[in-house]
Amino acid sequence: MSEWDAALSEQSDIGGARCPSLDRLGTLSEVERATCSKHLEDKPLHHCVLPYHANLSAMGGAMRISGGIARGVPLAVPKGDAVRPATDGMRQAVFSSLGARVVGAFFWDLFAGSGAYGLEALSRGAAGGIFVERSPKALACLESNLTAVRKSIGRTLETVRAVETDVLNWVSPEREEAADLVFVDPPYEIIPAVAPMLFPRLARALTSRPEALVLFEMPGELNLAPEGWTCVKRVGKGAHQPTVACFRRS
Repeated sequence: MSEWDAALSEQSDIGGARCPSLDRLGTLSEVERATCSKHLEDKPLHHCVLPYHANLSAMGGAMRISGGIARGVPLAVPKGDAVRPATDGMRQAVFSSLGARVVGAFFWDLFAGSGAYGLEALSRGAAGGIFVERSPKALACLESNLTAVRKSIGRTLETVRAVETDVLNWVSPEREEAADLVFVDPPYEIIPAVAPMLFPRLARALTSRPEALVLFEMPGELNLAPEGWTCVKRVGKGAHQPTVACFRRS
């Protein structure tokens, strides 16, 4: 058993995450609209009604980096929108599971929103990464957060960039910078439509990284079983709690 497998088996699930940990914003892409008919109306995704939605101000505090050199750095989110902020507890549990695997890793943060997962990885020693987010408003906050984290950790982060585009169009085998860690945090509403298309794309794009991990955040009552992938760990529990499933190629 590898150190990573041992860490996964020893890491206990967490409960008590009282608000959903998705902080993703943005509107549906053309691909997503074509595969999810209930979102055909021209409206922002974060205005769709789900029990997971929470307003950041109502939670009594801002999101912050939960560990590493930039621990405590606040993360901006777009004002005036119903968002689903990533709790410190959930991110801390995910990165505790990952342990030393984060150090020196290259990541992709897909449906990046405010960039909480990728920025957390940078604070904890990741070598670099790519944020993919199609909402200009969310991307502006992400850039602001990246500047704050860059200043805190004292690195230029030349190996980090943010891309304003649709995730499904961006993930492809043509990517020169394959990832060791892939954080996937789409709006819960579109997971059933997006996941079946995303995992085959990731399999092709990560051919050069057979040990890459895909960390997919989803509601606890949802289970994904993508062909060719194995869920090696699920952090968080409870039917109405956010969870993160860790997938590896079978």
